[in-house]
Amino acid sequence: MNHQDGFRGRVGAAGFIIDAPVLGEAEARSRVIAHWRDGAELRVLPDGRWLLRLATPLDVRAETAPGLPVRAVAGGLVTPGAYGTRPGEITWLHAGTARTGHVESLPVLRPAEWLDSTGLTITELGPVQAPEPPVSPIERLDEIKAPDLRVAARIGRPSGRTGRVAAELREGAPTTSSHGGLAGCLTLLIVLIPAVTVVVATVFLFGALFHDTGLHLSPIGVAAIAVILYRLGRHRRRPVRGRAGSTAGRPGERHDGPGRRRRHLLRRALTWLTVRTPAMPIVRRRHERYLHALTRAFEQSRWDDALREAIALGGAGGQQGLLTLRLPPRRNSLRPTPTAGSGSASVPYGPTVYGHLHDLYRSAAANLEKEGRIEEAAFTLADLLDVPGEAVELLERHKKWQMAAELAEGRALSPDLTVRLWWRAGDRDRAVDIARSRGAFASGITLLARVDAAAARDLRRAWVLDRQAAGDHIGAVEAAWPEESLRPLALADIQAGLALGGPDAAHLFAHLVAQWPGDAARSTAQALLDGDDADGMVARSRFGLAFASLRSTDPAADRHLATAGLRALVRDEGWSLDGRTLDRVTQALSDRADPLAAADLPRPTRRRPSQSEPPVVAAASPGTVTVFDAAVLGGGAALVACGDAGTLLLTGDGRVRARWDIPAHQLVVADHGGTALLVTRRESVSDVHRLDLVTRKVRHWATLRVQLVLPSYDGGLLTAVQENGIVVLDTLSDLPRVVWREMWEADAILSISRTPSTVTALGLIPVTDPGAGQLLQAWTWDLPTWTLRGRPVVESGVAPGMRVLASGRVLSPDLQDDPVISTDGDLYSTASGGTVSVRGPSGDAMFHVDFPDPEGQVVGLRSHAGIATVFDHRGRVVGLDAQGIVQANLRVMVGAGLGVLVG
Repeated sequence: MNHQDGFRGRVGAAGFIIDAPVLGEAEARSRVIAHWRDGAELRVLPDGRWLLRLATPLDVRAETAPGLPVRAVAGGLVTPGAYGTRPGEITWLHAGTARTGHVESLPVLRPAEWLDSTGLTITELGPVQAPEPPVSPIERLDEIKAPDLRVAARIGRPSGRTGRVAAELREGAPTTSSHGGLAGCLTLLIVLIPAVTVVVATVFLFGALFHDTGLHLSPIGVAAIAVILYRLGRHRRRPVRGRAGSTAGRPGERHDGPGRRRRHLLRRALTWLTVRTPAMPIVRRRHERYLHALTRAFEQSRWDDALREAIALGGAGGQQGLLTLRLPPRRNSLRPTPTAGSGSASVPYGPTVYGHLHDLYRSAAANLEKEGRIEEAAFTLADLLDVPGEAVELLERHKKWQMAAELAEGRALSPDLTVRLWWRAGDRDRAVDIARSRGAFASGITLLARVDAAAARDLRRAWVLDRQAAGDHIGAVEAAWPEESLRPLALADIQAGLALGGPDAAHLFAHLVAQWPGDAARSTAQALLDGDDADGMVARSRFGLAFASLRSTDPAADRHLATAGLRALVRDEGWSLDGRTLDRVTQALSDRADPLAAADLPRPTRRRPSQSEPPVVAAASPGTVTVFDAAVLGGGAALVACGDAGTLLLTGDGRVRARWDIPAHQLVVADHGGTALLVTRRESVSDVHRLDLVTRKVRHWATLRVQLVLPSYDGGLLTAVQENGIVVLDTLSDLPRVVWREMWEADAILSISRTPSTVTALGLIPVTDPGAGQLLQAWTWDLPTWTLRGRPVVESGVAPGMRVLASGRVLSPDLQDDPVISTDGDLYSTASGGTVSVRGPSGDAMFHVDFPDPEGQVVGLRSHAGIATVFDHRGRVVGLDAQGIVQANLRVMVGAGLGVLVG
């Protein structure tokens, strides 16, 4: 046999002929499966052997091949000793005879049919997490839509003359229409007289000045001055669009920009000049005729004409806003504006005229209500008298809840009232949005319970679901607890809070024992209260405080645990409670404890404050990964942001509890500790992921273009700083949505701090008076209502590195002995050498942390759940509670191929 009669050594095989009759079907199948790849095929030759055609040629040794190798020649397949094949055919030797056949005509074997699925359990896999939504821009806060009471009251449209006068008021310029008649000419005359007076006076003034300097004012100079004055007037008449925001906490409110305020000052000056000219008697007579006609219309109950012609008294008699001498126009639109008195100018009538109009409108509102014309009566109260609260009460009394809710929200009445009205109107989503953004759930439920107990219970359920969506387990439990039928809804939150651990777990465990006092729960609570270790005192204190305000459904268990709690309170020297709280808790437990035990136990005494402790020394060696942010949580775990290296959740002794590969440069921890936002900073945007610390799941939320994100939030509403002020974003919505704006008028926000109950921002506020410049003010709001409590002026002036605490204290570098390096909430840290001191609002040092190598280090400070976390960028993390007890002292290291090491 020559070299073509067989294969020797290595050969490029396009397939194999496997002798299944000789090997047996089981062995043949195993050889096929071992060489099966996607694209291969298996056919049966006429002599019973199998042809395994490979997807791609395989270089094998002939003696170790699974069968007789088959080569590809001229588009066909041949075996050793066979010749003359054609494309699509196979030629092989059988019993010394060459045989040929078409490959496609050979029977096909399907290895998939060899699999027997009998007895197998088929499980369909689903995604671990929902797909990330596409990133969208921040949605702007919708303009508050006030009800159109003119349409509801069936009042006709105003006349054309009134429309033109109203347009003049809005645009701030006199009409040049030839159809204005006497009114247009008179208005033009009134404006021109003081304008010419101002121009002439200015020319004379400039002439005197130039004359004193030896220069002469030529006609060209006079013309130049006239052109300058004309251009200035045109510039001031240019409309300026105000920004949305509120100095008193009203979202979406229109505010006058600096240009509009300058136009108001110019118009006020022109009105003042006109009053002192001979044209004033003409103006006065026109206004007298208007008032007589308006009074007759109201007295004759010609409501349509009267309401169309009536002048609004919003703005307390018009003495505060823009003054005008034009005839008060018939209102072009009766849609209430978000802020009272911002829609029109005011006429400088005296108090007698305003008193007359006030009595006239009051009488009209009462008569309209008697006649059943409720919408017209509400319009009179809300727009003419500027008492929207009374208008809302009127509409609610007549069960017009939709209009009442729109008016209450449009006029920024109390949020609890707005929540109640929207809920009764049937728009529950709107009610929940307002309650969440203004913290009005509790007060709204109280108001709603007075008129509809079932609706109040439904609103409470919505509150529980909202807190559950925010990951606020304590908030969900406390929201559900007053309604006994809703307590089973909070059981999952109790279990999730227990899984998180820490003092909050003890608080939730008290609710579990009180509502479901099983044997296991009672024995665990007994063991907790009987402990005398110092580390467990915080847990005993949280459990005892919560249980003192609850009452167990089992009287025997309640007495038993109240007695144990009272003993623990005496043994632990009052759990470090203040005097008033200690008296309240002692009385509550004594009333429910065993009377004999309560009589024998001494009265609890307050623990004396411990002497100052020596500084806590951070880890001697730095870590090997940069720590951008870190926060020790209430359960003793530490959440660490390591930049592009990812995010870690560590135990207090350094074990890695969880790790996420999502880059994070900042942590925004929820006040309740159940969720956190992971912020990745890029060149101009911040990418935000939401982390659930109970389920350990992470999902992408949004990409924000903001200047600063505050390091804490309530689990639902995130506070950030943009170029146009402070914004509050709803993190529970699929897309970032602005629900509140503040401090829109600030030229710059220098510093801002937040606690769960307070926000304070330090900003530069422009002053409209000429030459006044800017004021440095510290604005303080109460949370969650965003009620402005103060905006005092900072007398020290602007200094580089100024910071503000949430309590309102301003930290100026010039007034501090040691430099302030970081702030968070009401805490701040100073550095002296390698010692970092953490201080409270009063400035007293709470504790000190020594870093061995202070040169060039960047130290950060975080405050969460009563624990202060001090960390440096070299990988050291130290956490201490209010008593100075070390909760964590870690260094974070990442070794190549070693994963994460914590020491």
